[in-house]
Amino acid sequence: MQCKKCGGNLIIGDGVYVCESCGTKYSVANYYEDIDTYICYIESDHAGRRTKDSIIAQDLYQKLEATKIKSFYSRISVSDLSGELYKKACNAALANAKTVIIIGTSKENFESLVNHYESLYTGKIVIPVFSEMNPYDIPKNISAIQALDYNKIGSDIDLIKSILNALGRTSEADLLTVNNKHTGKKQKKLYWL
Repeated sequence: MQCKKCGGNLIIGDGVYVCESCGTKYSVANYYEDIDTYICYIESDHAGRRTKDSIIAQDLYQKLEATKIKSFYSRISVSDLSGELYKKACNAALANAKTVIIIGTSKENFESLVNHYESLYTGKIVIPVFSEMNPYDIPKNISAIQALDYNKIGSDIDLIKSILNALGRTSEADLLTVNNKHTGKKQKKLYWL
């Protein structure tokens, strides 16, 4: 993690982030005040193994960050935290995020995420992303939202464009469309219901 002021390395000490270079301090909650997208997923299965959901989340996180969409992916964003500080950081990031991506590769994973986070989705743009499952198995309370099939070619670009549009960064989304036309890829449209 880096200091917003000087770009220096942040370390955690006494429940706050402290910049090693300039000494600036950030409370855990305030550090995550400018999150554009919160990525919800199930990290581990019942045997403690990393899920495919987590791997998809990491791939999307890297692509979103490369496009300057400030994203929260707990495996990386708060890897240095645990316990109460971890929960505080996750809750602050989710509360401040403008968009929420819910990733699932099974009906059970989607239901678990929706049951746990549903009250926190209010007023946010929610984007379900599924892989290797029937889209009709997505829980009813989010199934009315246009879901994105991660296995479709170009789905990551569609997701990024949708998020940029939702954030009011339409010129950047339009630029992605122009760049894709030059590569000869067919364009798809996502419609939010």
